[in-house]
Amino acid sequence: MKHWHSSNRLNKEDSLRVPVTTDRGITLGDTLEDIQLAYPEVTRSLDGTTGTDGRYEAMLKDHPSTYLFFYVEKGKVVKLQLPHEFE
Repeated sequence: MKHWHSSNRLNKEDSLRVPVTTDRGITLGDTLEDIQLAYPEVTRSLDGTTGTDGRYEAMLKDHPSTYLFFYVEKGKVVKLQLPHEFE
């Protein structure tokens, strides 16, 4: 049985204590355009939101069942999430 663990969820308050940067240099406060340049494969998640704000996802090349989620509000990254799958 597989279980998901997402304790690596960080938001703006956490970033004041712990600097968070993805492997391609994206950090909280970066723009949607920054994400699209760093992760050309990024797609808009089908999360029910409309417009450019919402969740975007990029599949990790070395781990095809693992996604990096970017949460965008007002054109800026406000949260990063990297769920981990455990067996």
